[in-house]
Amino acid sequence: MSLYPPIPARCRGFNLIELLIALGIFAIGFVSAAAIFPTAIMLQKQTVDAIESEQAARNIEWLLRGRPFTFDPGSPATGDLEDHYTDLTAGGNPLTDVSEVAAAKLNTKWTSADRSYPRASTEATKGKFFWYPLIQDANGDPTSPDWRVFAFIVDANSDETEPTPIPNTAASFNSFNTITLGGGITASDIFDIGDKFLDNNGFIYTVQGMNGSDITVTGIVFNTPALTRIWHYAKPSAGKNNPTRDILIITNAVVDPTP
Repeated sequence: MSLYPPIPARCRGFNLIELLIALGIFAIGFVSAAAIFPTAIMLQKQTVDAIESEQAARNIEWLLRGRPFTFDPGSPATGDLEDHYTDLTAGGNPLTDVSEVAAAKLNTKWTSADRSYPRASTEATKGKFFWYPLIQDANGDPTSPDWRVFAFIVDANSDETEPTPIPNTAASFNSFNTITLGGGITASDIFDIGDKFLDNNGFIYTVQGMNGSDITVTGIVFNTPALTRIWHYAKPSAGKNNPTRDILIITNAVVDPTP
């Protein structure tokens, strides 16, 4: 007598319909799982970008406070910001306007390599981000200035070099949340939704919408003193994104060198 049960003469397998149902279930599961990966990768990139931007912001803030610009109210024609008031006066602009640091002074104080982050180990002039400073005396008074430094954090070019800033564009107040660009410039040629820019009065805006030369921003547009121009970076070429990551406002980044 055998200890094993008899083997049937014919073992029944899966029929075609059962196989098709099984393959359908597998395909649905595979497609659902595959759809998760691009989303996860995008979220991971956004998280990494946010962390890197925050690290760059902290780095810039500490660097500027560790090696600040100098300005002596008793001798405004000396120091790093000596051209601020004369340039504004020559351009017929209010002394409370935002302006650039003179190129010669900026490159002496903070070279392009100094303003790259993180500093590359083999090529010091290259980095993933760069920062570019603008300055404002909110008081407009050389004898009692209230300095603010605005630092644009921007993505490097594809070859890891600093993008060229467009110093400013003529603009005007349109409505409580709209700014109109001058010169017939189309806003979408410069900006994407979510990009940031700075006006001549030191207010930072975020692009919410665009229509021709009009830019709708989040929040309220301030027009006292008059809004006459904006400072910004632009798209490097058609189809590319605006390189601006953020704009920082840093105080205590200008010191009086005299005891």
